[in-house]
Amino acid sequence: MRKTLAILLLLACSLYSGDWENIGLGGGGAQYSPANSPHDKNIFFVSCDMGGFYRSVDSAKTWKMFDTRKISGTNRSEVAFHPSDPNIIFTGSSQGLQVSKDKGLNWELLKNQPWGKKYINVIYISKKNPASMFASAEKEAWTSPDGGISWSRIEALSDVKGFFAEDGLWLAGTLQGVFLSKDSGNAWKLVKDGAIASFCGGSGNGRTFLYCLSGGKLSVSSNKGETWKDSMKGIRSTSALYKVVCGESQPETAYVDSNKEYKVYKTNDGGEQWENCYNPGVGSGNTEIGWLSYQWGLGWGGPFNTGFNINRADPQTIMGTNYGETIISTDGGKSWRQVYSTPVNKPSRSSIWKSRGLEVTTTWNYYVDPFEKNRHYICYTDFGFARSEDFGSTWALGVEGNPWQNSVYELAFDKENKGVIYAAASNQHDIPTWTNVDKVKHPGGIIKSENFGKNWISISKGLPAVPATSIIKDGKTLYAAMFGDGVYRSDDLGLSWVKKSSGLGQEGNKHVHKLKLGASGALYCSITAKRDGSKFPVPGGLYKSVDKGESWTCLLEHPWLMNFSIHPNDEKILYAAGSAIPGNHDAGGISRSADGGQTWKRLEIDFPVKYSTYAHAIGIYFDPKESRKIYIASLTHGIMFSEDDGNTWKEFDGPPFLGVTGVVWDEDTMYVTTFGGGVWRRRN
Repeated sequence: MRKTLAILLLLACSLYSGDWENIGLGGGGAQYSPANSPHDKNIFFVSCDMGGFYRSVDSAKTWKMFDTRKISGTNRSEVAFHPSDPNIIFTGSSQGLQVSKDKGLNWELLKNQPWGKKYINVIYISKKNPASMFASAEKEAWTSPDGGISWSRIEALSDVKGFFAEDGLWLAGTLQGVFLSKDSGNAWKLVKDGAIASFCGGSGNGRTFLYCLSGGKLSVSSNKGETWKDSMKGIRSTSALYKVVCGESQPETAYVDSNKEYKVYKTNDGGEQWENCYNPGVGSGNTEIGWLSYQWGLGWGGPFNTGFNINRADPQTIMGTNYGETIISTDGGKSWRQVYSTPVNKPSRSSIWKSRGLEVTTTWNYYVDPFEKNRHYICYTDFGFARSEDFGSTWALGVEGNPWQNSVYELAFDKENKGVIYAAASNQHDIPTWTNVDKVKHPGGIIKSENFGKNWISISKGLPAVPATSIIKDGKTLYAAMFGDGVYRSDDLGLSWVKKSSGLGQEGNKHVHKLKLGASGALYCSITAKRDGSKFPVPGGLYKSVDKGESWTCLLEHPWLMNFSIHPNDEKILYAAGSAIPGNHDAGGISRSADGGQTWKRLEIDFPVKYSTYAHAIGIYFDPKESRKIYIASLTHGIMFSEDDGNTWKEFDGPPFLGVTGVVWDEDTMYVTTFGGGVWRRRN
């Protein structure tokens, strides 16, 4: 018994985050596929489009992310619970259809997956015959008679949106309509024409109800699909209905939500009458909202248009997700609560919040204040910047006065004046990833704070209206990287700016990205990719200036340079991190120069192919206590690690999220920023 328990605990540690702690504001990214166990109402699951898959065992008070190297969430598949065995759960991850036999603590891939690498869209387990399973793998429909051991394709069905089974009676809602089989799938007939957007069913109290959405209209069948009637009484005719769900054993109770309006309609009589039960509002309504809504109103996350679900055994528990939040009701819609952050003080626009572990954010940099070590800062995509005054335990948004609140990429501290911070900001996010290296889409600029990041002002007079992605302070001089234009210098701390880009970049690619200052005083600048469709016609590269930006020399050409590093003890040693491009996977990885950039050698690094066959290396970081230890941050492979000056490399046991954007240290604590998984820290 003790040996078995020890093995289970070991597996749990390997699948969960181990000793890594997730910190930040909480929420903030698109969440999908909420689910609640019909056997234990404390157990919840939710997924993120960036790969995070989360579990709560305390009724969504706290969450833990599974290790995305082993199981990752998707925006496609919901969790399916075994009707009678509380331990068995299925989900369609990015790796394939997986099963848990211990209430979701550990997962394993099913051995037989005849659909190959197609994504699982829908999983359904028959209540009366749990061995009978159904799965939709993209356009294909599959059934299993033995709990997922073997599968056969249902050739008559495609594009399935939902299943229902009762003994030998099978029904499926598809893009072609609702199909019925009375002989366990041998023969099928169309019982309702029209593309079905959502379909569900339940059976209890001697009655069976089926619900489907088609053409913006809700229909109900109470005779097992033979006939259907419109069911819109009480629902606004202009509502864009998104998804319908019903109780498994109490099917007369159902909910349907709107894709565009903040409404959830409920029926207790099988669709005869519907009534809205969701009334969110800032300071009003029946919903406990979170920091996102206080800051930007309800429109930021939107209605429940990414996920909507019900507890199959208890129709009083319903869940919805949007582009920033997960929100739950456990009393049939009388009241709702957000479950991503906990307010430390009275909730308001300026409140302090503590994350519940549901971190779904892209972060670019993490800083500890040089004057007051209790003050920590996060540079975010989508909501800019957050600050903490208690060593990163709780957080408040810090965007007041910033004209470009979407993204803050980098900070520069005034080391002579406490509380003075400069920042590179932009309304264009996710530079330098694939979706945002094609062109300049939104403006940005340089901002300044004199109160530890609480309030900001623009100091961008003379700068172009393009994203600012990097900022350096050198004495009384500031340097700014203005994406799509060039490098600018200010000799009066931002009162005026002058372009300093002679010789910097090639015509057709001025996507300047990162600036760094060498110990010699030399200035270095990277130019990232300029994508045109799937082509990269004009390379970027690494440039150097020895005259404060007056002139530049190219050290390295690269089609998609992400970032670079200067060795802390020897400026002649340079590292460049690059991403693979279509047709040239060798561009992804690390190049090293030992002679100040005159010659370069591509390092031989075995990035694990189990994660990706190509690499998006985004940065190189040196251990501040031992520079022989080097870390590679990768969007595709997490963190790679060398203990011998980069001669040999291995996978680092980093946080449970593969998309890493950076690594920093503060004394004995390592902080890791990620592309969709928030910030992680580990105290050594």
